[in-house]
Amino acid sequence: MSKDLTHNQMRFADEYIISGNATDAYKKAYPNVTKDTTANANSSRLLRNAKVSAYLAERTSEVENERLMDIEEALMLEASIARGEPQQAYSKHYDHITKEVIKEMTYTISPNIEERQRSLDHILKVKGAYLDRKQIDQTNRNIEINIGEWDED
Repeated sequence: MSKDLTHNQMRFADEYIISGNATDAYKKAYPNVTKDTTANANSSRLLRNAKVSAYLAERTSEVENERLMDIEEALMLEASIARGEPQQAYSKHYDHITKEVIKEMTYTISPNIEERQRSLDHILKVKGAYLDRKQIDQTNRNIEINIGEWDED
């Protein structure tokens, strides 16, 4: 599908997937366009283009499949946390005026006892360990209610 698109159209689509802003994506794909009104109108036209929209759908599906965690992977992570194994964390600090990354950090954290217990509880719930397995007898029962009769003290 990507062979049917120009380089700029593919760049626009990729930038649009990343930012979610069509006007900004258009200005990055076509750097000679500086006016927001022009970029807005042209990006809207590109989003309606059948080839571009098909490419967007294809790429979005690929990105979602790469990013999404399946159930087995999620349970493995829960088990790792429940065991108290150190976890890798990552964060970025942005300058919101210039939209540049100021600082990127990768660090290791160890789950505390509450986080470990929550993970363990979640695993047990998923595996069905907390279900009350009571057998309910569904036979017909006659219940007799006598109105006006009571025990005397």
